[in-house]
Amino acid sequence: MCVAWPPAVGSRGAVGVVLRGVSRALQFEDLARRRVRGILEVGQLSIDPRDGVSIVGLLSDDDGRAALVRWGELGESPRILVGPPEDEATTTWDELSAERARRAWGGVSAFRPLGAERWCVSVGGRWEVVDDEGRAVGGYDLAGAVAVATSETSDVVAATDGHEVWIAGPGRRERLAVDHELSLGLAEYVAQEEFGRFDGLWLSPSGRRVAWTEVDERMVPEHVIVHHDVVPARLERHRYPFVGSPNASVAVVVYDREGGASLRRALTPEGGYLVEVCWVGDDALVVGVVDRAQHELTRWRIELPDGATVRVDREAHEPWINVPATVLVWGRTLVTTSQRFDGQWRVVLIGEEGVRRLADGVVVTALVGLAGDELIAVGYDDDPVRRSLWRIHLRDGSVRELDRGGVFGPVAVGARAVAAVRSSLEEPPALVRYGEEPELVAASEPELELRPPRRVEVDLGDGLVRFGAVYEPPGGATGRPLILSVYGGPHVQLVQDAWQLTADLSAQWLAMLGAVVLKLDGRGSANRGRVVEEPLAAGFGTVELEDHIAAIDWAARALGIDAARVGIYGWSYGGYLTLLATSRYPERFRVGVAGAPVVDFRWYDTGYSERYLGLAGDPRYDRASVVASLEGLRGPTAPRVLIIHGLVDENVHVSHTLRLLERAQELGIDLPFVALPSSRHGPRAAHALATVARVRTEFLATHLGLG
Repeated sequence: MCVAWPPAVGSRGAVGVVLRGVSRALQFEDLARRRVRGILEVGQLSIDPRDGVSIVGLLSDDDGRAALVRWGELGESPRILVGPPEDEATTTWDELSAERARRAWGGVSAFRPLGAERWCVSVGGRWEVVDDEGRAVGGYDLAGAVAVATSETSDVVAATDGHEVWIAGPGRRERLAVDHELSLGLAEYVAQEEFGRFDGLWLSPSGRRVAWTEVDERMVPEHVIVHHDVVPARLERHRYPFVGSPNASVAVVVYDREGGASLRRALTPEGGYLVEVCWVGDDALVVGVVDRAQHELTRWRIELPDGATVRVDREAHEPWINVPATVLVWGRTLVTTSQRFDGQWRVVLIGEEGVRRLADGVVVTALVGLAGDELIAVGYDDDPVRRSLWRIHLRDGSVRELDRGGVFGPVAVGARAVAAVRSSLEEPPALVRYGEEPELVAASEPELELRPPRRVEVDLGDGLVRFGAVYEPPGGATGRPLILSVYGGPHVQLVQDAWQLTADLSAQWLAMLGAVVLKLDGRGSANRGRVVEEPLAAGFGTVELEDHIAAIDWAARALGIDAARVGIYGWSYGGYLTLLATSRYPERFRVGVAGAPVVDFRWYDTGYSERYLGLAGDPRYDRASVVASLEGLRGPTAPRVLIIHGLVDENVHVSHTLRLLERAQELGIDLPFVALPSSRHGPRAAHALATVARVRTEFLATHLGLG
């Protein structure tokens, strides 16, 4: 059953939104906000296990402060169960976790179901237990806990502060392990940042057994960050695995609460990575590991209580293997995705009979969850830019499309319903419940009137279609300057049929000033399979850069832009690509703004750099370095380039920028630099966002003759 979009609001009225009346035009001050006022922003979503249909989630206000809420009957406003704290104080671990997960909201940062009638909730990184009405529940000692694990079929919480693991409640505290030298129950940096494994603690369904990571980082280099925004300065110490240096040593410990016995398994290849852990009932644990070169993913099953270890799956591929984002458990069978068959992400079942592929016609971009014998997934069949919501039967392999068009996320599945936040270029986010009939539960009323960018197919003459998005100024594109808004790196798809693209206020403002803004997914980008991603094996600064340079010529032919006035900007890998583009092709650009750029990938982490550029010593590192081409920015006709970087960035350290500035001074090159004293990799504070918006816009506008 497909939904006619948008659903009629008359009988399924939108709830829980602020109606603002007539929207207004974009103003420059809006660029300092992380989001458009009046937009429904749901950061996490769940179906209440009690009834399988009620929706619980994290709903943010216009200032990005989230509350845990329950959506009730149609026509009712959502009920707040746990509101954001009075102050904005968060724990350091929560602050860093937000960076790793790219979490945009504050306040209530996460929640987990606890048994059938309780929730374990993190408020600024401080965990507490509440009942289904949001009332505090006593008997759970979670003081100092930075991470927890729960189960829908157990009333206990497994908790860790990083050095102690314990069981909390109800009415007791049971210490399981303590170690002041090693880290217990927390995912190490590279597991979170590069493999999407955010947990290091797992509770079996009944609560009988607990598994946790034992992480030894003593051999990993220490990187010190100085907080200069306080007096005296505060030091922050991180274990950071630079290319070629040792990775953390990670083992898995399993503890049986009934017998008090524990076993330890170190299954990770030397220097490799623990990427997956999941319970198969109470009596087996599946562990997925990847070798350091990232050519092989192996899954092991640890049988309990004897600890017998059996290999259940092995997948190998060069130049690198991609690790799926999600592994689900159906009985004793693993449900996940794999590219092993045709290079596209396909649903696979991994069991005693081997590996079986399902839903051949669907490229899966996200697994959501299981409802009995059915899998709920997000993906596409014919259009890589636009998603559908799918129901896939695991026994007979039949596929049914629940909804088509736009993008979906977050999504949650329950016994009787599926809930999803859906948006498109034309439609802002709305919360829809898919049961017997689709119901519009909550909708957005954006304060701003925004024109969606135009989706384009970019033909660069080699037979591969690149997808792009064009923001055109009033009066059209002919004779206007071009600005490339770039990312360019792997594992990212910029151009989707998503409201997020329409709500890019910087791109919208630059278009209002008179520029044509182009976003492009070229070779190396995600969600189109290995044939599009793997050309990047030639090295960074190769095919992805070539595609963006060629896009300038395409824009001149197809849009009529002024190819003599071209700018470029981006953040993170986009900042790196900005520096490469302006220094290697100075004749093609007038101006660039690089935010938090990687300068040399030898100064970045092992998990990312070594996957794409090989182990230390590979010549691709030299070729990818910005330093090697910096002389292209010297001279009176060279492009003007501005760099912006947060001084407490623990991901791409500000030392990248500082070392580049040192080399620029040696070459007599003036590179303006704007420091964000208290910002990490992604600026969050209002004053930092305002600074980025102001200096970036003014710099581009000045050198392109805008406004």
